[in-house]
Amino acid sequence: MKIIRKKIKTILPVLALFLIVALILSRVFNQHSTDLIPEASIETTEAAFYIGSVMEVCGNVVSVETIFHLRGEPTFINFGRPHPYQEFTAVLWAQDRNRNTFPEKALLVNRRVCVSGKIEDHNGTPQIRIRKPIQIAIQ
Repeated sequence: MKIIRKKIKTILPVLALFLIVALILSRVFNQHSTDLIPEASIETTEAAFYIGSVMEVCGNVVSVETIFHLRGEPTFINFGRPHPYQEFTAVLWAQDRNRNTFPEKALLVNRRVCVSGKIEDHNGTPQIRIRKPIQIAIQ
């Protein structure tokens, strides 16, 4: 009986630590996967009304520009009107661009495109960060 108690005392802290790590990892991975499931599909002109929501935002792409001299080398996909008057922006950072294959600039410009994700406000312009190719749909 004493041997069993000693083993339980040894195993319990390890088991508790394992459960805590599993819980943290499940929350991290679930957060990113739920960011890709849109609540609804909206037009770029409506995106400002849905800041903080996960949506599919659709509209016409007018420009795609990668700014290599900025930290993180962002690629901006501008919808509706050219920068700085765009209705909506999808941003793709170099770290995400380097891990995946995304559509070429020529495939996006002057096309109707939908992007999915959490809409955020960036200096008054609604935007979605693109992390995975599945977030972009060319229509």
